[in-house]
Amino acid sequence: MGSSMLAVVVAVGLFALAQAKQISFTDCGSQNGVIVAVDITPCSSEPCTFKRGQTVAVEVDFMSTLNNSSTAILTAFATIFGDKVPLNLAQPDACKLPGTTCPLLKSTLEKPVEQVVVPSNIPPIFIPIPLQVILTGDSNQNIFCGQVQVKIS
Repeated sequence: MGSSMLAVVVAVGLFALAQAKQISFTDCGSQNGVIVAVDITPCSSEPCTFKRGQTVAVEVDFMSTLNNSSTAILTAFATIFGDKVPLNLAQPDACKLPGTTCPLLKSTLEKPVEQVVVPSNIPPIFIPIPLQVILTGDSNQNIFCGQVQVKIS
């Protein structure tokens, strides 16, 4: 690889790192797992501000306390003026996402990356609102529930 090509690869990698941010989160009821970290791209400061219709990459690093869960289903929603608004996920089956190996094994770090589409039919919201991501395993057992604060422009 030539030096100019290497410089381009390094620049692209640094840009991607600059657009991702490990953000603060609260646990909203994890029962069979623990969230280690949450990264959102793009997000340069907290609370993250998203545009309506934008696709956002959300990585939730977690460890399950269940062993051999063959299912891992993600759901996400935002609470807007007291109403829970479901968010469209590109792939709700976390077993099919990069960074996840199924069956989930106890105490193994998983790093699924999900694409979340911000609804385009909601009004701009310039105060922080909660966004929750929930993962359920076999027999609909709650593995984790994590919540972050976001704004919608």
